[in-house]
Amino acid sequence: MLLPVAKGRSVKFFVKFIDRYAPYILLAVLAVTVCMVPGIKRITIARGFDNDSLPAFNELVKSVKEVRKTFAANMRQVIIAVEAQPGYKVTDGHSLELIQKLTNTLKGIKVVKRDSLMSLSTVKSVQSSPDGISSEKLLAKLPSGSIEEAEFENRLAHDPFYYGRLISKDFRSSLILATAYDSADLAEIHNAIASAIEPLRASVPGVTITLVGDPEINYQLNASIEKDIIVFVLLAVGLILLSFLGIFRSWNGVILPLAGILVGIIWTMGLMGYYGEPILIISATLPVVLVVIGSEYGIHVYHVLSEETAHHQTFRQALTRAVSTVFSPLAMATMATFTGGMSLITFKIRPIQHFGIFMGIGTLILMFIAIVVIPALFKVLHKPAEKLQKSVVGGIMHATHLAENVLNHVP
Repeated sequence: MLLPVAKGRSVKFFVKFIDRYAPYILLAVLAVTVCMVPGIKRITIARGFDNDSLPAFNELVKSVKEVRKTFAANMRQVIIAVEAQPGYKVTDGHSLELIQKLTNTLKGIKVVKRDSLMSLSTVKSVQSSPDGISSEKLLAKLPSGSIEEAEFENRLAHDPFYYGRLISKDFRSSLILATAYDSADLAEIHNAIASAIEPLRASVPGVTITLVGDPEINYQLNASIEKDIIVFVLLAVGLILLSFLGIFRSWNGVILPLAGILVGIIWTMGLMGYYGEPILIISATLPVVLVVIGSEYGIHVYHVLSEETAHHQTFRQALTRAVSTVFSPLAMATMATFTGGMSLITFKIRPIQHFGIFMGIGTLILMFIAIVVIPALFKVLHKPAEKLQKSVVGGIMHATHLAENVLNHVP
């Protein structure tokens, strides 16, 4: 297979275009970058592969969809665990009062369905009697003293509905159950409940309060993915920055390739946000992959430009040399990476397909930035140096000409 080669006439036109319109190219790139930022804000984070992203013809997926459709309310269950440390129990008066306060607090939260609340302070105890079946509130009043606490524990131990389910068999932990509305998002549920229970966390010594449940787990996982993306990207960019500084030993050698990498990430992730594809664990690695690809492209282009200008070449001559020597291997590497990313379309899992698609798109964007944007930025940043070089050379030539005239008139 032949490598793509930049032809002479097209190279001249391209070099002339970059040299003449470099500032306007950078303004256009800046405008597109600004437009892509709202797309990044639209990106959502998903915990894992949902049913819609899996093959619809799979029997297991069909069964899971039916279960979720039937028991959708149970998927939004919020659980607050009240746990006593060793030496304490949740059946004493202070702990049970805390459970009452937590239950009443949840009743006032808009994201929680009031009729779904279940705790030791809301449930009823069903008992049989000679007259039939009777029910009464399990916690009619708070126990005071060890005798009443023991009686309450005895009632719980003989109630199979709650013993070992709503309260542990060692009486050291109890659950408060509630269901959140489907219209509330994960952050809204977490913030509302966490802020409501926060004042009660340290109200009873030896007792801890933990917020769990499916919405809370999803929220924490999403927050963890978002944090990891930021940490990994910053770490990768930091390492690349140090490597650029060590290789080129100049700030221009850091700024130009790094700016290209950041622009490529913003454009790619912005397109992903506008498309509406959520971030999963697999696609969370995409920015780091783009950092690796973009750094390689940027190094090649900047190295040739800086080497050629260091040998007193003009910008047009340096860019002509860069395009003639770098375009072919970069184009080949881009095609290989693009093809490899697009090959993931053969997977039947949608998030993997989209990861491959956006990796391919990001590769093309980084190729464009390396060939067009980095040379334009190089031209703008080196323009003052070129002017200084021309003025110095002109001054030397003028001084030489003046000296020759003086020598010619000396008898």
